[in-house]
Amino acid sequence: MSRKPRTESHERRRFLQLLGAAGLAGVAGCTVSQEGDGASGGESDSGGGSDESESGNSGGSSGGSSDDSGGSADDGGGLETVVVGNPTNETGQFSWVNASGDKAHDIAAQEIREAGGPLGAELEVVRRDTALNPQKARQVTSQMLNSDGAVVINGLGSGEITTNFDWIQDQEVSVVSGVAGTGALREQGGDGGTPDDFGDDEWVWRTVAGDNLTVIGTATKAIEDGNTKMGFFSGTDPTNSQATDTLIDLYEEMGGEVVERIGLEQGQASFQPAIDRMPWEEIDAFWIAYNTTDGIAFMRQWAQSDAADTLGYLQEWAYNEKFISEMGSLLEGKELVTQTPLPENPRQQALESKFTERFDVEWLPLFCSTYYDTLNVSMLALHASGETGSIEAQRKAIQRNIRRVSTPPGTEVTTFGEGKEALDSGEEINYQGAGSTCNFTTHGNVFTPIAVFDITPEGFEQSQTLAESTLRERVGENY
Repeated sequence: MSRKPRTESHERRRFLQLLGAAGLAGVAGCTVSQEGDGASGGESDSGGGSDESESGNSGGSSGGSSDDSGGSADDGGGLETVVVGNPTNETGQFSWVNASGDKAHDIAAQEIREAGGPLGAELEVVRRDTALNPQKARQVTSQMLNSDGAVVINGLGSGEITTNFDWIQDQEVSVVSGVAGTGALREQGGDGGTPDDFGDDEWVWRTVAGDNLTVIGTATKAIEDGNTKMGFFSGTDPTNSQATDTLIDLYEEMGGEVVERIGLEQGQASFQPAIDRMPWEEIDAFWIAYNTTDGIAFMRQWAQSDAADTLGYLQEWAYNEKFISEMGSLLEGKELVTQTPLPENPRQQALESKFTERFDVEWLPLFCSTYYDTLNVSMLALHASGETGSIEAQRKAIQRNIRRVSTPPGTEVTTFGEGKEALDSGEEINYQGAGSTCNFTTHGNVFTPIAVFDITPEGFEQSQTLAESTLRERVGENY
């Protein structure tokens, strides 16, 4: 299968995953975008929902995790406002992921408002920048919980979650992430398979396939192609180093040998010393996990070095138009491979139509579908619970019901509106996400097929697909 377009110009536009999406205007119906310290509120676009909420630091409730007042309950015992915290990465490494993912999250928010909201409440999303810094992420999340009264957290990346994992457990609030792919969460998260017993809950859920799934594509292809000796380049930040750790573990388990591993700091002026350190004559192939900007700089220097005839496996940072356009003719004659989750399904295609129409681009950027799912599954869980009591009770109700609204059996639904209607009719539901089926494991993980692509000057040509059943077999039951 080829990722080449209907026409060449169409494909070029379809790869606007970084540059196009990053510059798109917001669509947040009642989304409050704020700075990490809460000192100044950003602009709120009221074009999405049927009602408008006030911008600023309101959040509809003053209670934190110990609030028993019911926060935004109306006089009739219902809910007036439900607050969702969305700590996002606007200025840090990989900010391109959130720039487009937040837009998909906003689309979900608008649809939820148009469907009448969870339990009839107005939905408010509070969004603040973490800069992908674990310490700032903790500060921002704490503010959302204790000042804004958020009942669930949609967001946080790999390093932010793993660094703060124990602290997250203490908060007893569900963190539903569409981007935290780290293999370190392979056996951490979820509800322990006992939704009514919080004693074994670990509170983290991921609508995105874990890195240990995506790197199966790399390890499998490397071993099957006879590349049993590899060198590894990896960014030293948690996101890249954890992904590389996961790949190395799997690669060695499958019989591969790690010849050399070289760490790469962010923003290096020259990569020639690192390139020269790799014993190229001793390896069959190399791997690189890095951020996009530095990764391109590294690959440009590599492509003009004596090592340019070595096969390269590139983490999914390379799967974008920026890599193709900036490498240009340097890709000629090179053997390069990348891999990415393959969420193509009717639900993803429906979201793509909404996204591309709204933002005048011709494809759905990577991770948008998983961001969309985080809000839908969170609000369906709250609606299914019927909980209109304290903020603490609502948080536990969401945690208790996430797998119940997204795992068979039950009526399959693909939007909040469909799910709300079915629940109000007394049916059990099975939310089918845009990024995956969202059939969470007891550790809060999901599965999706993984695609392997050859990188050419014209784009990406799919060379292999690993089915969900194959992935389940290889990662085992404890995932």
